Amino acid sequence: MTLLLEKRITLQIARLLAKVNTEVQKAILENMDFSELNCYLRMKFITQDDNLTIEKLKSRIEKSKELIPQKITFTIEIHKEILEKAIGSLIDIRKYAVTTLAGKFKVDNIDQYCKVRYDKENMNFYLKKKLIDEKVVGKLTVKQISALYAK
Repeated sequence: MTLLLEKRITLQIARLLAKVNTEVQKAILENMDFSELNCYLRMKFITQDDNLTIEKLKSRIEKSKELIPQKITFTIEIHKEILEKAIGSLIDIRKYAVTTLAGKFKVDNIDQYCKVRYDKENMNFYLKKKLIDEKVVGKLTVKQISALYAK
């Protein structure tokens, strides 16, 4: 709690630490640097086991150093003059994700591979002015693979 109040750890990390007993919390703090402590991916991996022993904890801390996130988030702004091309490219990226990963992971929800979000309020301006087709925009957020390839 002190670390959270001093803003040395985030609320997400504090929640993860609260799930383990005090002995394990102390061991984590003794065996990890504070720069490593605020990495949610690593801390989630380290604290996911209910029956953590100190030896197991140290092993998980070492293994956590090799973790790589499965996904990454980008934020981009697109000028209206290239909006149509950008949407087409994003749809192509989603199709590429499906063809590359669908057989490997066997999940029918495209968002598991490539999720696209946009400002719906702003997009409505383009849709009302017929600057972009509503069906094309709809393909950005479809969840089913069949809907992505539908005409």
